[in-house]
Order: sequence, then structure tokens, then C-alpha cells
Amino acid sequence: MTLSQWQRLAKNVGVWQGSFTRFSPTAELQSDLPSQVTLTLTDADRQMEQTVKKGDSPPQVWSYRTLGRGVLFCENGAFSNGSLQWSPTGSFGAELGLITELGRLRVAIVYESVEGRSQLGYGVLIRETNAAQPGDWISRTWQPETLVGTWNGTAETLFPDYRPEQTAVTRLTLETSGADRLRQRLETDSGLVLESTGRISDRLVLFNEGAQPNQVMVLPGGASVTCPRHITPGQPFGLEVGWLIDENRRQRLIRRYDASGGWSSLTLVRESR
Repeated sequence: MTLSQWQRLAKNVGVWQGSFTRFSPTAELQSDLPSQVTLTLTDADRQMEQTVKKGDSPPQVWSYRTLGRGVLFCENGAFSNGSLQWSPTGSFGAELGLITELGRLRVAIVYESVEGRSQLGYGVLIRETNAAQPGDWISRTWQPETLVGTWNGTAETLFPDYRPEQTAVTRLTLETSGADRLRQRLETDSGLVLESTGRISDRLVLFNEGAQPNQVMVLPGGASVTCPRHITPGQPFGLEVGWLIDENRRQRLIRRYDASGGWSSLTLVRESR
């Protein structure tokens, strides 16, 4: 039986201990605050209470019984919440959160309008564990080349208008070429084939091909963020957070926007090598 959005939210109930790490558009870590996030169901599971404590600041508390239009939860509890519409003259951003037996990995991606141009301002990486689980993965470092190989997976796509969810079989092949090139080829069982080549620059992979260039930022804990440095008007784009859970397991969550800047879908990809 398909779980409701509220039941999927409930998979995040617990006490999550971790940190909020701010990073620049070039993946440089700028600050880090210890955190504790508590999610509790009350009133016969009809109300969610959320408490967020960061550093020495007083805790912030929210209570809600319904979910906003900008949020969707996947079957396993992964979620994204953010702007419904992009505009080159306003603030824009989204949070994407993944959840596994190790804990939660969340990233907030924020764009700023500078002289009428929407550019990546900063991001916040949130790595969290349940008190009962070890957190060794949080400090793990890695490189873009770590992903080289063939990743077979399944994709679950949800839509903001609540039309039926779609599933697909995926195959992602990553390989290096020369000293600083990373080539990727994505295939699905529907016949879709996408290919691109990026340039590796330290902890960044720059994909400058096409009408909407993208970059991949490699972050601690097995995290990656894929998004445009600048959003090009009239071009569809996506915000993606990846989590290399272990050597051969990975999850990716993609929040997509159409050519008009409207939020169009959310896709969770679970893949193994």
C-alpha cells in the first residue's frame, strides 16, 4: 500500500544530532555549527513538532498539521522543500534530504539575485545521525574519481500536482578521460540517453556543455551537490544532492524545474555499483 505524504514524513521522526556546515559556490567549507533536530508526532500522530537547536542559539520550535505546496516526501522518507517558482530577480532555493540506516544527509542550496542575474550564493550541508547509530561516515572525504564505474539503479519520480508516481530503471556510467576529465552516460529503460563530459578541478567537476552549464561539488561525508553556478532564463535545470553511502551504494535526489522556472518533479535514484 502506498504511504501518504504524512506517513512518509513520519519516517523522519527522531532525535538527529549533527552539524550545519556552510560552503561556498566552489565547495569551500566556511563555518560549522553543532546541531540537534528533534521531530516528534503528537495529538494521535496528527501534529508534527520540530525543534532545531544550532550552536549556542536558543532552540526554534515549529508545529504543523499539514504540508506546504513546496514539499514532497518519497516512500523511504527522503524529501525536498523549496521554491515553487524561480525568478531571476528574487531569492530562490531548496532543501534536499536523504535518509538511510546511517542517518540523514541534507543540503540547502541558495541562489541570490545579483544585477538581475541568479547566481549560486552558498549552500548548507547538514550531516545527522541518530544517537543510537555510529557516525563515522560524517567526516569521510572522497574525490570525484571515487565514483568511476557503472551504477545500476531505480528512479522514483513524484510530481507537485500529485499525478501518479513514475518508476524507471537507470544505468549511469562514469569514467575518467585523460588527467582531468570525467565522462558520464545515463541510460533509462524508456530509451533516454544523456552524455556529457566535465573537467575535474580539485573538488569540483565543471560541465560547461549545453545551454545550462552545471557543476558538481564534492563535500565531506560522501555528499555531492550538482547545480548550475548561474541559472539561465528559459532553460530547464535541476538541483541534485548525492550521497555515497558506502563504496558501492549511492542515492541521488533531484528537484527539477521546467523552462518557465516552475517546479516540475522530484526524483529519488537508488543505485549500486
